[in-house]
Order: sequence, then C-alpha cells, then structure tokens
Amino acid sequence: MVSMGARATGAADSARNDSGYTRYANLVGRSLTAVDDNGRRNTLKLIEVAHPESRARAGAAHAPVKGFSLILRGDPGQPIAEGIYRFEGAGPSFEAFMSPILGDGKTYQIVFGSA
Repeated sequence: MVSMGARATGAADSARNDSGYTRYANLVGRSLTAVDDNGRRNTLKLIEVAHPESRARAGAAHAPVKGFSLILRGDPGQPIAEGIYRFEGAGPSFEAFMSPILGDGKTYQIVFGSA
C-alpha cells in the first residue's frame, strides 16, 4: 500500500498510524463531507476502515503492510471524480486523495500509510 497524498490539517500524522486507525474506526457509520477545490460539497458515509496488517507486501512475503484505508459510500446519482479533497466531520479536517472503487459510482477509498 502506498500513501495517496493524505495530509492532516491540525492532526499532523495521526491519520497515518494506529491511533489514526482507531480514530476512524470509531467513526464508522458517520458522515464525512468531501469538499473540492471549487467548494462543492459531497456527503459520504464511512462504511469501513480496513487495516491490512495480515497482508504481505508484494515481493516480501513476511513483511507486514502498514497503514489502513477508509471505504466510503456516496449518492450513486452524484458520482465523485478521483482527486484530492478536504474532508470535514471527523474532528480536524484533512486532505486526502480519494478514488472510486468497485465501479458502482458510489463507493470510494482513501488510503493512509506506506508499504
């Protein structure tokens, strides 16, 4: 897993370690607002916080992968483009790269951490 450009605003690196994982795991089921550069706002529900410690890095079968990802769900009638957004509603706002996944027009992922 690679960092996708997440920058915490006021929360420094907490989103990149286990305390960041815990912070977001406690927010599953709550809404976050994604704000683009033009000020457009989209509400997304945090549906899962995936912690992939059990997976191994490609090419290094015994090295654990550090980090985690947020899985969010939005309105399928308003798909959101891949890009960097400011997220509000989870304590201090933060900026992160979000991309659509599953091809359903409503599920998105933010990845924190590094391999």
